[in-house]
Amino acid sequence: YCSHIARGDRSILASTGFTLNAETSSSRTLGAPENFTVQYGNNSGEVLVYINPVRNASSYMFLYGPSPISNNAWCHASSSKPYFTITGLTPVTTYSFKIGVTGTKGQVLYTDTITKMVV
Repeated sequence: YCSHIARGDRSILASTGFTLNAETSSSRTLGAPENFTVQYGNNSGEVLVYINPVRNASSYMFLYGPSPISNNAWCHASSSKPYFTITGLTPVTTYSFKIGVTGTKGQVLYTDTITKMVV
């Protein structure tokens, strides 16, 4: 009952006199995505996309597609690591790239979009 009335507000819960459970890492907010970079890979049609590791991230979504992106139709791949090599891209084609960082409660933060011609 107390939790329902407090609606997640820990200051209200603390005033009930009951012992509070420890805050879990899942309730922590995500850090900001920083240093988003797109580099040419070792092979034609390949790029490496990465950002610095993000505090409290559970996974990373790597979004890409021929530029301009139409109808938000991104291709995507996911990883538990903050970097990913995208292969099979068409050389001499301009692509858009961005990374979505997912937290343990499903929250998502996105980087800005980088547009780059693939070699």
